[in-house]
Amino acid sequence: MGVDLDINKLTYALGSDTRRKILFLLSQGADYALSLATKLNLTPRAVIQNLNILEETGLVEKIVKKSPYGPSRVYYKIKRGVHLNISLSPRCFRIKMAELPDKIEFQQDYLKEALEEVDKLEFFKQDSEALQKIIELLNKTESKLRELEETQCNLLKLRDKIFEEIEKILPPEPSEISLATLIRSLIELGGEGDILDLLEYHKTSKNRLEELLDLAKKYNLIKEKKVKEEKDYYTL
Repeated sequence: MGVDLDINKLTYALGSDTRRKILFLLSQGADYALSLATKLNLTPRAVIQNLNILEETGLVEKIVKKSPYGPSRVYYKIKRGVHLNISLSPRCFRIKMAELPDKIEFQQDYLKEALEEVDKLEFFKQDSEALQKIIELLNKTESKLRELEETQCNLLKLRDKIFEEIEKILPPEPSEISLATLIRSLIELGGEGDILDLLEYHKTSKNRLEELLDLAKKYNLIKEKKVKEEKDYYTL
C-alpha cells in the first residue's frame, strides 16, 4: 500500500542537503546504500538513516533482491514523481504539491504532438534514429519547461503588483489582518471559504474577521451564501 504524501513531511525530508543529494543520485538510477555512502563520502549508517526518512515520506522505496548465492541485496529507487512549487514574495507565501500523473493528458496541440512522437519511437528501424529523435524531443520539452517557469514567475509578480494596488486603496496595518489579505485568502482558497477556513488561514480573532467580512460585503467585494449544512460561505 502506498504512503500518502504529506507536505510537512515532504518539506522536512527535502530540508536536508544530504537527502537532496541522495535523491539526486537515485534520480540517475536505483542504487545500494553502500554505493551511495561511497559516492557521498558518508558512513553506510548515516545513508540508511536518511533513506529511512525518505522511505517514510513516500519518495523512495526499498527493493529486496534475492540471491541464490548468498544474502539478499537491498537497493533503493525513486518511488513516485512529485512536483513541488514554493512561492515567496512580500504578498505571497504558498507551497503547492502535486504527484505526477500516471497517464499523460495534454490540452495544448504542441504537447499532444510531442506525445504522439514519443509513441512512434518504437517504430524506428535503427536505435541511432530513435536516440536522435529522443534528444530532439528532450530539448523541446526542456525548452517548454523553462518557458512555463518564466511565465509562472511573471504571473506571480503581476499578482503581487495587483495586491499592491489593492493596498493603496485599502492600506494594511502591521500585525493586523486587512481587507487586502482577506481577499487574497479567498483567492488562495479557490474563490470561497467558510468562517473556519478563514480563521485557520489568518490566525486572528473571530470578531476581527467578521468585522472585515462585513466591510467586504459593504464594498460588494464578496457575497455570502448558505449551504445545506447551514454554514456561511463567502465567495468573491
